[in-house]
Amino acid sequence: AGFLPPRHKTFGVLETTAAELALARGRPQDARSALLAALQIFDQASRPDPGRIRAAALLARTELALGHPEAAAQRAAEAVEQGRALARGFAHSAPLGAALVAQGLVDDAAGRHDAAAASWRAALAELRATVGDAAAETVELRRLLGGA
Repeated sequence: AGFLPPRHKTFGVLETTAAELALARGRPQDARSALLAALQIFDQASRPDPGRIRAAALLARTELALGHPEAAAQRAAEAVEQGRALARGFAHSAPLGAALVAQGLVDDAAGRHDAAAASWRAALAELRATVGDAAAETVELRRLLGGA
């Protein structure tokens, strides 16, 4: 902490990692708090950061787990919008892939299964090209798509 300014984006990454650990421990409310802190840090950055997209996508998943579908939809839409903006000029983007997975989960929870599948197929193209077929994100996505 002594090496970086107090609101450096690295602390946003740490908050996001703390949220992932909280989710793994079955503590979604703690995850939500950490992700909100991460987003505050990322929002102070001078330019967009892929970590913000990841945090917003994870917050969408967390809001779903907490039974807040409207908040989840808002966070997923925000993540996809920012993911698309940050991906301009690149063939593929892992943050956009993560955002599309979250959007698919929101759509699936709302009963929009065709929209969910479309988001997941788009996410698969992003993730296969960036993190590969063996990555946990891609494995999860193939499971969501029924083994595609």
